[in-house]
Amino acid sequence: MNNPIDLNYSTYLQRLRYYFSIAPMELKVFFAFSIITVLTYLIVILFFSSILSESIKPIVGNNIFIPYLLTCSFIAESMAGKSFLHPNLRSNYTLIIFLLIYTAFKIYDFVAWNGEDLGNSSIINTEWQLVWTILIPAFWILVLLSPRIKKYYQNLRLAYEKL
Repeated sequence: MNNPIDLNYSTYLQRLRYYFSIAPMELKVFFAFSIITVLTYLIVILFFSSILSESIKPIVGNNIFIPYLLTCSFIAESMAGKSFLHPNLRSNYTLIIFLLIYTAFKIYDFVAWNGEDLGNSSIINTEWQLVWTILIPAFWILVLLSPRIKKYYQNLRLAYEKL
């Protein structure tokens, strides 16, 4: 099998840039979405008043950036890291598992919610949270099941096994 992935790049950023350039478009878009989600949420929390961050919690939920931060760091490390991840963890299924765990907890929270508003913005649930915490991660799970992403990670794993 002809493996298009070359591991002869010396620095982490050079490897990341190379692997990102040959990654499937679906993975690039998911990576960009994850970065934008994490940065936007952190900017709102850190630099804007607590009134703004408290006003968006009922819409997007708490810690919406956590699964995207994990998948973002995992994608970068699986592409550019040589020794951190075991080759068997370099898979699109590992990304999917992160999102499935997060989505399962949010589905449980949404099902257990009885419609009460207890006045605490940290535990308020709304119908919009269904979109941000369940439907959008479910969409990305379907995207990550793409055969192109699976083949890319198979080639990546093979390249690292030959090191």
